Amino acid sequence: MILFLMNGCVTKTGQASAFTLPEEIHTFLFPPVEVKSLQEMAYSEIQYYAKAKDLRVLRKLHSTREIHTFLDTFWTHLDPTPGTLINEFKNEHYQRLEYVKTYYPDSRGWGQSDRGRVYILYGPPVEIINVPWLDGDYKTVEVWLYNKTAGDNFAPPAFYLYNPGQMQFVFAEKQYLGKYTQIYSTEAGELCDPRLFKSSNERSGIIDGL
Repeated sequence: MILFLMNGCVTKTGQASAFTLPEEIHTFLFPPVEVKSLQEMAYSEIQYYAKAKDLRVLRKLHSTREIHTFLDTFWTHLDPTPGTLINEFKNEHYQRLEYVKTYYPDSRGWGQSDRGRVYILYGPPVEIINVPWLDGDYKTVEVWLYNKTAGDNFAPPAFYLYNPGQMQFVFAEKQYLGKYTQIYSTEAGELCDPRLFKSSNERSGIIDGL
């Protein structure tokens, strides 16, 4: 007997079944497809490299031709080798974007997860270290190491032993749900929870406020 799963119902070849999947299972197996406009897709693709004035211009564009012309001009300005056939910066960006869409997806859109944003901006880490975490509700922390000198952010005691002096980003998972939140980075201007610099006893409630 061959079974097929179609439109939320399990059917046998040549014979329909009266069984209907529960709504929550149907939604999981057949999630609604979010249809984004070309303008929304363009915004998602360039948001981390675009200046505020670029995004304001994009929001005023609606026709396909206008948006494609805008994107062509935008990527041309970021081309490290103008005058050549290949825009290395643009190609690298879209490769990172495709990787993020596969491995660090987020319901809010492309690159909206903390790990996705960091991957798009900084590229793949040279090493990823997963560490059990006992404070608060965190179950695991994920340390991303880069082959670059660390910025000016002083490392909290919890992470000082992980390649001090090397650029790093730290993400924490809450309750094994697979969602990681950035809690520290060596880089200035990046997300960093100040409570990490407290003692172990003071850190015990760190998760509740995030």
